[in-house]
Amino acid sequence: MTNTPTQPLKTMKLVTEEAMLQRIRRRLARENERLVIPRSRLGYEQLGLHIVDVNSFVIASHCSVQALADELYLLAPDEQLKST
Repeated sequence: MTNTPTQPLKTMKLVTEEAMLQRIRRRLARENERLVIPRSRLGYEQLGLHIVDVNSFVIASHCSVQALADELYLLAPDEQLKST
């Protein structure tokens, strides 16, 4: 039997949704875009969480926090989005 060094178990760090929203906002701001969370039920049904550019043109609609985090590579390998 070979001796293999045992690697310590890495614990996953949980990132709250609010912290991830801040990361998303900061990343989008670098590209002159912003994340919009509608206040009204109608606005949420029509566009959901959406991204707009400086001219308020909708770039993406019905986004999820997890999908944006993955697409923008905002989670480190040892981080996980805390499910609510």
